[in-house]
Formats: sequence, structure tokens, C-alpha cells
Amino acid sequence: MAKRLAPPPREKRAVGELKNDIEARRQDARTKAEKRREARLAERKRAAMDTLGSAISEMTSMTQETSASVQQLESTFKDISSRAENLAAAADSINDAGAKVNNAAEVANANTQVFLKKVEGIQGLVRSTSDGIRFLAAGVDEVLRANRETVKTLSELDDQTGSIEETVSGIVGLSDQINLYAFNAAIEASRAGEHGAGFSVVADAIRNLAEQTDENARQIVEGVSLIRESVNTITSDLKAVLEESEKNADQSRETSEQLSVIAEDMEGLRKGSESIRNLAGNLAVQAREIMQSSDEIASSASQAAAGTQQASSSLQQQATALDSIVRTSEDIEELADSLRQESYTIQIAEELATSAEELSATIQQSQAASRLISTSIEQIAQAAMEQATTAQRNSELLAEGEITGQQITASTEAYMDHVRSRQEQLRTIDRSTATVIEGISSMATRNIESAVVIRKLNARMAMLERGVAKLASINMLSNMLAVTGKVESARAGEHGAGFAALSADIRGLVDQSEEKIAAITTGIRTIFETIASISGEVETVGIKVRQEVENARISTARLVQVEEDMAEVTAKSMEINEVSTQARQAISDLKQAMESVTQSAEHSSTACQQASAVSRQQAQAMAALASTAEEVAAQADEL
Repeated sequence: MAKRLAPPPREKRAVGELKNDIEARRQDARTKAEKRREARLAERKRAAMDTLGSAISEMTSMTQETSASVQQLESTFKDISSRAENLAAAADSINDAGAKVNNAAEVANANTQVFLKKVEGIQGLVRSTSDGIRFLAAGVDEVLRANRETVKTLSELDDQTGSIEETVSGIVGLSDQINLYAFNAAIEASRAGEHGAGFSVVADAIRNLAEQTDENARQIVEGVSLIRESVNTITSDLKAVLEESEKNADQSRETSEQLSVIAEDMEGLRKGSESIRNLAGNLAVQAREIMQSSDEIASSASQAAAGTQQASSSLQQQATALDSIVRTSEDIEELADSLRQESYTIQIAEELATSAEELSATIQQSQAASRLISTSIEQIAQAAMEQATTAQRNSELLAEGEITGQQITASTEAYMDHVRSRQEQLRTIDRSTATVIEGISSMATRNIESAVVIRKLNARMAMLERGVAKLASINMLSNMLAVTGKVESARAGEHGAGFAALSADIRGLVDQSEEKIAAITTGIRTIFETIASISGEVETVGIKVRQEVENARISTARLVQVEEDMAEVTAKSMEINEVSTQARQAISDLKQAMESVTQSAEHSSTACQQASAVSRQQAQAMAALASTAEEVAAQADEL
């Protein structure tokens, strides 16, 4: 390589100047490049600061909007929380009122069970009483039949005793003739002197017997007359008994028919009892469903309260986050102001980036709280929807319960009117039946007494029979004396011709008396037999009716139990009516409580819709705030 030669001194100076010139130019280029860089940096900083300022302004606006939404949500949730508390109180009221309705329904159901059994028992008692009165009426009919036959027979006895009386009167007439013939015979004997001495004794004896016959016959007539009077008295008594018995029989049959009608009518009461029991059962079911719905309302109220509490907690978190966002935003704004003053640019940019990152993290927390709030709103809205559905179902149940309560009240009032009417009927029947029974009892007693009186006729008939037997004996003696007189007339020879005729006449009269005495004896025997027959039958039917009277008394005594049972049915019905009124009042209270639930549910639903809209706006604002925060962070990184 060829070695260069050193320049001459002038050339050395020229080279030095050139180097200096080049260095100067380089320095100028560097200066210009630095200025251009600083200009570009300043432009970038200015653009970043403009963007940052706009972002900070938007962030402040979003923060204010979010803060306003938080306040609005807080107010909404306070209102919803208050409504939830009111709902809880309303649920308690509904439960209490439902319990009252259920208690009323249970009381009504228990009472209907009681008086359903009572009505069935009353029905049986009334039927058995009706049967007892009917049997009594049949017994009275038997008395009527027997007494009619007895009256007819007694009328025949009157005829027979009249015939006997006439026959005895005939004997008296015959004895008078015999006495007259005997007197004539005594006259003839006196005329005949010693030839008529025997006949005179016979004639005196015949006259004696004739007088005895007359006396006995008259006694028999008196006895027969007394018997006829007794027969007429007995007949008159029995006719009076017959008349009274016919009335008693008619009244007994009428009473029996009335009791039969009441017994049949009790079937209507029994069905009415079942109807009230079924209505009470329906009311109990409705009350239990209402009480169950109160639990559902209380549960949904608790759900709403829990959602509100969760939302309130999230709002507190969000409020805290917003405070942090506001502070961070203020820090960012201060850092931005510092950047504008171009002091500590790098450090401030780093602090700005850090604050932006913190703001982004805080916004994420606020967004998480916002999502929880949105979930809580959905939970509250779901609870409000359930409350509205439950309230609607309850309104339908209350409408049904109100109708059921009205039906129970109306049915019970009609039932009580029915029972009171039957009570009054039974009281009337009880009084009339007691009168009829006493009348029939008196009739039976009179029948038995008549039988005793009829039997007493036997004693008188026995006396008559003895009197007739005595007549027969006297008549036989008279006949024997007449025969003796004929013998004496034969002894007297021609002086006894008149005696013989008189003896024959006396014997003829004695024979006639004998026939009459036989007829009387036959009549008395027939009367004996008739009296024995009718006295036994009259006494038998009297005893039978007396037994039926005792049975009827036992039957009608059941009417006292019926009266007590009817009174208890009335009392139970009144109690049902009272609890039905209480149930209707409770249902009225339930309607008010349910209206409160409906209003609260509607208000809560509206509030939830508003809160949901605010929550969506808040979410949008938070999303915008997050985007702005990211932009601030990006600008800070760029700076």
C-alpha cells in the first residue's frame, strides 16, 4: 500500500475546518431531529391529553350516572323491603284469619256431626212414638168394637129383664087369682060345716102360699127393676165411653199421622244436616288452602326480603366501589393536570397507568355487584309474580269461601226455623197426646169399672134365681095342696063338689105359674151367661187398652228426650250460625289482607321493572366506564 504524504499546513487547516463544519452540521441535524421528536412527542402528548381529558370527562359523567342509579336503586329496594315487611305482616294476618275460618269450619263440622246423630235419633224416637200412638189407637178401636157389642148385648139384656119382669108380673096376677080361689074355697068349706073342715085347712094353706108367692114375686120384680136400672146405667156409661173413645181414637190416629209426617220431615232435616256438614267441610278445605297460601306468601316475602337484603348489600359494595372510582377519577384528573404542566412526565404517566388499572379493577367489582343486584331483582320479581299468582288464587278461594259462608248462614237459619217449627209442633202434639192418653186411660178405667159393675149384676141375678127357686117351691107346695084339696073334696062326697072345681082351677093356675117360673129361670140363666161373657170381654179390652196406655206413656215420654235433643240441635245450629258469621268476618278481613298482598305484589312488580331498567342502564354505564378506564390506561401506557 502506498504511503500518503502529509498535507501542507494550509491543507491541514482546511481539513480541520471541514471536520468542524461537518460536526456542526451533525449537531444541527441532531438538534433539528430532537426538535422534530419533541414536536412529535408534544403532538402525541397533546393528542393523548385531549383523549385523556375526554375520557376523564366521560368517566366523570358515567360515574355520576352510576351514582344516581345506585341512589335510585337504594330507594327502590327500601320500598320493596318495606313492602316485603308488609307482606310478612299480611301473611300473618291471612294465617290468623284463615285459622279463624278453619276453626269455624271445624266447629260447624263437629256440630253438624252431633246434630246429625241427634236428628237420626229424633227420627227413630218420633217413629217409635208414632207406632205407640198407632197401637193405642188400635186398642181404642178394639174397645169401641167391644163396647158397641156390649151396648148391643146390654140392650138385649134390658129386653130380657123386661120380659122377666112381665112374666113375674103374670105370676103375681096368678097368685092373686089363686088367693081369690082359696078364699072362695074357705067360704065353701065354711058352708059345708064339718064336711069342709079339712078343705078349710087346705084353703088357708093355699092362701098363705099365694101371699108368699105375691110377696116373692114383687121382690123379684123389684130386683129385676134394679137390674134394669143398673143395665141402663152401665149402657149409658158405655155409650159415653164410646163417644169419648171415638174422639180419642180420631185424635190418636191424627197424632200418629202427624208424628209420621214429622218423622218423614226429619229426613229433610237429616239431609239439611248433611248439606251443612258438606258446606263446612268445603269451607275447611278452602281455609286450609288459604292458610297454605299464606305460607307461600310468607315464603315469597322472605325470598323478596332475602333478595332485597342481597341487593342492598351489593348496592353498599357498589357505593363503596363508586366512592373508590370517584377518588381514583379525581387522582387521574390531577395526574392529567400534572401531565399538562409537563412535570415528571414519565413518573406521572406511570402513576396514571397505575390509577387506571386500579379504576378498572374497581369497576370490575362494581360490575360484579351490579350482576348480583340484577340477580336479586330477578329473585324479587319472581317472588312478586308468585305473590300475585297466590293472591289471584286466594281471591278465587275467598270468593268461594264467601259464597260457602253465606250458604252455611242461610242453610243454618232455614234449618233453625225448620227445627223451631218442628219443636212447636212436637210441643203441641205432646200436650194433646197427654190429654188423649189420660182420656183413654180414664176410658180404660171406666171400662174395667163397668166390667166390675156388670159382674155385680151376677149377685143380684143370683138373688133373683133364689127368689125364683123359692117361687118354684111355693108353686110346688100350692100344687100339692090343690091335690090335697081334691082328695078332701072326694071325702066330702056331695058336699065336696065345689071343692073339687076350685082345686082343679087352682091346679090350673099353679101349672101356669110353673111355666112362667121355668121361663124366668131360663131367662135368668141366659142373663147369667151373657153377663159373664160381656164382663170378661169389657174387662179384657180395658186391661189391654190400659197396657197400651202405659206403652204410649213410655213412648210419649220419649218426646221429652226429643224436645231436649231438638233444643240441643237448635243450640248447635245457633253456634254454627255464630261461627259462620265469624268466618264471614274473617273472610272479609282476608279480602282486605289479600288486597294488600295484591297491591304489594303489583307495586313490587312495577318496582322490579323500574329497578331492572335502572340496573340495565347501570350495567351499560358501568360497561362504558370500564371501556373508558381501559382507554385511560392505554393512553397512560402510551404517555
